[in-house]
Amino acid sequence: METWENDSITRSPLYFPNGTYLFSDSISWQAFLFLQGQSRDRTILKLTNNAAGFSDNAEPKAFIGFGGNQQDFYGVGFRNIMRNFTLDVCAGNPGAVGLSYYGSNQSNAENILIKTADAQRAGWAGVAERGESCPGLLKNITVEDFDYGLVPASGCTHENITLTQQNTAGIYCTQQSYIGYNTNQDFGWGGGFGVGGRAIALMNLVSENSVPAFDFNPDDAATPSSCGLTLINAQLTEGKAGTAAINTVGPIYARNVHRSRLSGRRLRSVQSP
Repeated sequence: METWENDSITRSPLYFPNGTYLFSDSISWQAFLFLQGQSRDRTILKLTNNAAGFSDNAEPKAFIGFGGNQQDFYGVGFRNIMRNFTLDVCAGNPGAVGLSYYGSNQSNAENILIKTADAQRAGWAGVAERGESCPGLLKNITVEDFDYGLVPASGCTHENITLTQQNTAGIYCTQQSYIGYNTNQDFGWGGGFGVGGRAIALMNLVSENSVPAFDFNPDDAATPSSCGLTLINAQLTEGKAGTAAINTVGPIYARNVHRSRLSGRRLRSVQSP
């Protein structure tokens, strides 16, 4: 399939039997669509190798796009649901985002494996959220490889998240987050609760990385703002010397957070205003 775009409000469930489905461009819809795979590991949506528009990680582009091409309004992604899929961005797509999540009013993504077949683990992010996706739930999500496993926005709850072998950070939160349904479109990730304000909630996080599990805007000391992290039950492993498990200028509430291979692994919170 070359592309599939659904910007109408269909309210229709779409069932995918076990199999591999190959696409050469984005899959997107606006609202009221329920994608159901038969099983996570055997219902596979694949992006072709070296797909057009996915070559630049400075201009990320979504493979799967909740919310269609809506960028001017919050709260339009009603009841976007996706369950039981493997999303594979394959090789040669360094600007790819597996899932661009934008939903509200009972939206969720559940039981999804997101990966890349690239030898350099190339791909911008496994999951990138945009707008104010609330209320929204991401549950039982595994991301393998990519530069970032998860790039969150405000409003979503995250449960049972596993992030492995990211190139730059497991979770990256920035005041200037950006991810588009297609290139050259900014979807307003400026934060709806004040400039750069984000409230990130995670329960049952596993990060198997030599890079930080959580990294908030580490190079922008001029705007030391409000990315608040609530982290309940986490296992953070495989640190390398000099790498913080959690690197943030924002407030943290953390409970039951464990780190293995303690040599060179530490928990660090930079001064928060």
